[in-house]
This record gives sequence, structure tokens and C-alpha cells, in this order.
Amino acid sequence: MPHFICLLTFTQQGLAQLGATIKRSEAFEQRCEQLGARALSTYWTLGMYDVVHIIEAADEKTAASLAM
Repeated sequence: MPHFICLLTFTQQGLAQLGATIKRSEAFEQRCEQLGARALSTYWTLGMYDVVHIIEAADEKTAASLAM
């Protein structure tokens, strides 16, 4: 399966609930499984993007639905 990179930035609401970041990441992994994809890695970063998810999905449509 192809690999995709999702680059994310926190919204103001996300920054206000920064302590829930791990739970949101776990929820993202569960959503991946529901769509037949797999979250390979998650990185919290400094700079322009706050989170990088590397996922494995069957196609671009699945990857795009996870990014939304």
C-alpha cells in the first residue's frame, strides 16, 4: 500500500486542549483502522507544522478523508 504524509497544525481549540493530544492521536489511529488504513508513525514537531502523521492507505481518497 502507498504511504502518505499528513502535516497538521493546531487550531486555537487544539492549543487550548494540548493535554488531550495523545488521546486525539489514538482516536486518529482508530479512524485509520476503520477505513482500512494504518497509522505508521506520529511525530510532534516544532516550527511550521505541529504534527506529522505517516499513514499507509489503499488510495488517495482514503488518505484525504483521514486528513479531513
